[in-house]
Formats: sequence, structure tokens, C-alpha cells
Amino acid sequence: MFSIIIPCYNVEKYLAECVDSILAQTVGTFEVILVNDGSKDGTGAICDAYAAKDSRIRVIHKENGGQSSARNMGTAVAKGDYIIYIDSDDFIMDRDFLQKMTEAAGPDIIFYKHKKFDDETKQLSSCTYSFAGFGEGAYFDTLKAMIAADAFYGMAWNKCIKASVIRDNNIRFDESLSCEDMDWIYYVILSSSSLTLVDEPFVAYRQRANSVTSAPKFKSLQDFVLILEKWYEKAQSSDCTPQQKQIVLSSLAKYYSNLLIAYTRIKDKRKHTYNRRLKKLSRLLQFGLSKRPRLVGKIYRLAGFKLTTTALKVLDRVK
Repeated sequence: MFSIIIPCYNVEKYLAECVDSILAQTVGTFEVILVNDGSKDGTGAICDAYAAKDSRIRVIHKENGGQSSARNMGTAVAKGDYIIYIDSDDFIMDRDFLQKMTEAAGPDIIFYKHKKFDDETKQLSSCTYSFAGFGEGAYFDTLKAMIAADAFYGMAWNKCIKASVIRDNNIRFDESLSCEDMDWIYYVILSSSSLTLVDEPFVAYRQRANSVTSAPKFKSLQDFVLILEKWYEKAQSSDCTPQQKQIVLSSLAKYYSNLLIAYTRIKDKRKHTYNRRLKKLSRLLQFGLSKRPRLVGKIYRLAGFKLTTTALKVLDRVK
């Protein structure tokens, strides 16, 4: 059985589309856990209405504590063999999604893909990455191939995780972070030993004008830097095998490249207080396997921090 955990906060506009896309699945062996995280609109009532008409749906009402808190609470009560996280403003595009997850079940992690969904135009973009050609090789070899092909994404909502991996290793989302998925994914992949790839996009990832990704905040910068520093140090420790070290550092190189782009978008002048730490983290670029960190690394070696961020700002505006 699958436990599908949906944190909900002030999403009365989107929640029905999300839940309906799950209830439309052709496989019925699942539970949906709606965690109403102290919503101030009609979200809680919508959750209760769904639970009243479908026994597969459970609702938890809690005080507002953030998405990580809601996910952790849902995970604690989940009964399924696999756990799937879905954000309440996203939805599943394929009615056979859970059927295909059932067919792929067995490994610790099932990776699948997503498409971006423009909330204004209601249009789906093309999926920009592929799992084709990776095969079903050794665990770390496959992860390395994903990273090199820029097909490794750390979000919680584009993978299906064996519940025993999460429970046996006490993996939780850090409730103090705004970039919690990026921290969480390393605990998951380092606690797992098998995976499979389903080369199909199932999740419609809604793009909203006021989202964190479109307008990054200073808090995101703080947390982003903290996570990069934390996992760089962990990768250097004796607890990490050479294979684990390579996976962590090569994926951090991509994250660092993304962070430099996010840095250029932040208007808060306090961001400059992080310049020294950002410069120190540039050492991550040497571990890049995919196109973006390798390109950023070349620019950085020639131009340094200030000119690299200036160049990235220009490129970001014209893309």
C-alpha cells in the first residue's frame, strides 16, 4: 500500500485538483493523509469533506508549523509500505501513476519525473530531463549517471520511498529549514541501497508568481548556505565511503551553481554578509559532473565571485 502525504496550508484554490488526481488512480490500494497545517482559509473544511466521503482519506488538523512539520506528522502515522509526498498545489497527470509505482515496487527508492505547470496560462511545459540509457546498474553508478546527465532532483515529491528506509533511519524533514528537501534527500540516498527509474513525468509542478523559487528570500539563502556547508563537511568525514562522497559532492556542485543564481535574484542587501562563505563554498565546483556546475566553474576560475554573479544575473534575465 502507498501512503500519500499532502501538507496543506491555505490552498483552498488548488486542493481539490490535487486530491481528485489521486482519487482518480486506477489502483485503489493507497491512503491519503491530508495534514491541515493551521490554514486560515477554507482548506480545513475541504479536507474534512473529502474524508467524510472516502475512507481512504485521513485528516490531521494541527497548528501552523510549516511544510516540514506537516510532512513529519503525516509520516509518523502513515501505514503504507511506500511513502509519496505531494504538495497540495500540484497534481498527478497520469491515472495509472500508482499502477506504475506498483509495478516498479521493490527497491528503496523509485524516481520519476515531473513537468512544470504554469498557473497563469494552465500550460504544461516539456520535461527537460531523461532517465533513458541509465539502465539498472549498481546503486551509486546510477546516481552518478543521473547527476552527470542533470537528471537528479532532490525534491521530496518526485520519488517514492520505502517506508522502512524512513522509519528505520529516523529520517525527518528539518523543521527549521526553508530548503528542507535539499537536506532531507541526502539522508534518504545515504540510507538506501537500491533504486529504480521510471522514465515518465507524473507530477505537475505548479509555478506560481509568488512562489519561493520565483522570488527567493534571505532566509532561503541562509539555509541554502548552511546545508551546503553541512553536507560538504559530512562528505569529508570518515563515515562517508568514496562512492557516497562523490555522490554528495557532485550534487552539491549543482546546488551551489543554483545558489549563485538565486543569490542574484535576492534584493535584500543583507545577502552581501554571506559573500565570504559563498566564496569559500566555490570549492564545490571542482566536483561538478553536469553541464551547469562545470560551466559556472570555468567562469568562476577566470572571473572570480563578483564577476561570475554579475554574468549569471545577466544570463538569468535573458534566458
